[in-house]
Amino acid sequence: MLFLACGTAPPSRRKVDRNSRTTHHRRLRTKMKQTPQQRSHQTRTTRGTTATRTNPPTETQPNSNRLKVGSQSDPHKVAGSIAACIKEHGRAVLTMIGAGALNQMVKAGIIAQGYLAPEGYSLWYRHAFTNLNVDGAERTAIRITVIGIKQS
Repeated sequence: MLFLACGTAPPSRRKVDRNSRTTHHRRLRTKMKQTPQQRSHQTRTTRGTTATRTNPPTETQPNSNRLKVGSQSDPHKVAGSIAACIKEHGRAVLTMIGAGALNQMVKAGIIAQGYLAPEGYSLWYRHAFTNLNVDGAERTAIRITVIGIKQS
């Protein structure tokens, strides 16, 4: 049997300690004890990068509206982050590397426009190339600034 060759028992014969939880369940319990603001600033690292603020927002931190977008980012979460940054700061700065990440950002921009349109916002985009130092190597990234203009 494959299970015995690997040195583990088949799933039906494994003993399960009911008092212990997996790491995933421990993380969930810890997450539920946190406030919603603390939860929104955590990054998931299981399947790529998700859109999160690089720093929790405070009055003294000018980078609280900067977001990182990856090719595995959920466009709806990115759109929610864009909408929150625009409501708080009037703009959001998104940084991405690669075509997949740019695709997710474009989708998120369209979704964010749908989120903010009922509140009277129109979105403007400014784009530029920038150089980032990733793991000691110089990488060219795309930086898009999303500016929210409140219509009267």
